[in-house]
Amino acid sequence: MEIAQSQADRYLARAQLGAAGLSASQIADGDVRWGHNFFPSLASFPQKTYDPRVDFRDYAEQLSRNNSITDCLKLAQLIYKAGQVFGGKNPFEYSGRDIIHGLMAGLTEYSQVNLGGPEPSHRDYRVGVFRNDPHFGGSFGASGFRAGFVDPSNQVRHFVGYLGAGYGIGATLANQGLYSQEGTNNPNVPDVGLGLVATDLGSRFSGNYKQLAQDVWHRVCGQSSNLNLP
Repeated sequence: MEIAQSQADRYLARAQLGAAGLSASQIADGDVRWGHNFFPSLASFPQKTYDPRVDFRDYAEQLSRNNSITDCLKLAQLIYKAGQVFGGKNPFEYSGRDIIHGLMAGLTEYSQVNLGGPEPSHRDYRVGVFRNDPHFGGSFGASGFRAGFVDPSNQVRHFVGYLGAGYGIGATLANQGLYSQEGTNNPNVPDVGLGLVATDLGSRFSGNYKQLAQDVWHRVCGQSSNLNLP
């Protein structure tokens, strides 16, 4: 039994070393240099570590290509996903900051907005912003948004940008920037009306991402029923 177990351990080690990226010749060489039962620890090989930015980016890119659901539903789902990957380990750790910054960095050209001005996001982790970005995906539009918020642009990006502005500098200052950017304070203009909802929700966000997803579902998507979330 000991010989059989030794052989089984050796075969398992071979498979693990192969998964770690060693070639067949390197593994065979390892048999000679280290002995059949003395393979190096896998800890000595580079291991992939979890990166929430990659997790969120890959989810957003996949969602951007899904034509079976609306863009507004995608927005609500992206908020929920951001809460899962960027939030704390329990509800008492949710400050909201990391969730908002993760949303912005993944869906806009900025990673945050503060009194010093916006900070740019990284092209490797954002989706649907610039067509020459490596993970542009299928981008986002305005399907499923309330009629008063619809225009031919990426309204997911627009909402998230002003959500972050409201969170970072408060609704009053964020709205001033909104009016300046749009050239009007008329809430009947789609980008203004949507931006006002976003800055309001952002200024009051404290980390409850499930509630934020529901608020978007009701106030932005115009749905009366609750969004079915885990």
